[in-house]
Amino acid sequence: MITGTKLPPLLTQLKMLWKNIGFVLVSGVALSHALTRTGGLFNIIPIIGSFRIQLPYDQIGIALAIGSLLGLCAVYPAGMAVDRWGRKSVIVPFTIITGASFLLFAFADTFLLFAAANVVWGIASGIGGSAPAAYAADSAPPGMNASAMSLFRMLGDIGYVVGPILMGIIVDMHGEITSEKMAMGHLFDGKATMVVGTHTHVPTSDHRIMENGTAYQTDLGMSGDYNSVIGMNKDNSLKKFLKDSSAENHFPALGEATISGLLVTADDKTGLAKKVQPIILGGSLQERV
Repeated sequence: MITGTKLPPLLTQLKMLWKNIGFVLVSGVALSHALTRTGGLFNIIPIIGSFRIQLPYDQIGIALAIGSLLGLCAVYPAGMAVDRWGRKSVIVPFTIITGASFLLFAFADTFLLFAAANVVWGIASGIGGSAPAAYAADSAPPGMNASAMSLFRMLGDIGYVVGPILMGIIVDMHGEITSEKMAMGHLFDGKATMVVGTHTHVPTSDHRIMENGTAYQTDLGMSGDYNSVIGMNKDNSLKKFLKDSSAENHFPALGEATISGLLVTADDKTGLAKKVQPIILGGSLQERV
């Protein structure tokens, strides 16, 4: 036990905190929340509102303001709930509500749904402010509350700094419609290192560097067995299409896999692409390295 004001060296303190599973987990929650808050909500969500839903800027601002206001209103009741029901009882629903808000953003196609997603996110942010911090303080070794809270806050601040950078460097659009992916590429041209599409499971041949320096490919393709139906066992998939009662739930094809991807060489100073090269290795597709 640590007593008085004398503490072990900083490295020893960090090792002690790292071995504390509860502290590590709750710090991870704080880090991921900060990453998504600045990288997602403040960077990508306004773009979704403007570009995909085509909302006026004032409506986007109103939705964000409503979410922030409700988050502020949720802080004090959340603190009372933490004291009454405990830290974990608040952290778990906060995490679930945060995930639900991103699902709402994914499906939002009107102002009301966009605003509702912001409301859910704002409430989750308000709930999640006090509980993780209180849990981090509780889980600290005796006499190390200040050190634990400093590290906890530092990890959160790292998330606030890194989030926008991560979201800005790589944009991976998961969608079926080629026109949307191409439009997204033009939107982020010169702002991201690369914009690559996924989901259709078939690699396209349009890899290139766009006018302002962003690498682009409409679809990277899947990594898996191409002697299949988009990675699933072909015989069972055919049974499902033919309404065969003997069809089982989808399960992966287990033949030789193909690795599909895009190798991008970027400029260290600008972050923009200098060279792009598709990668297809193994399996039944013609190799490209």
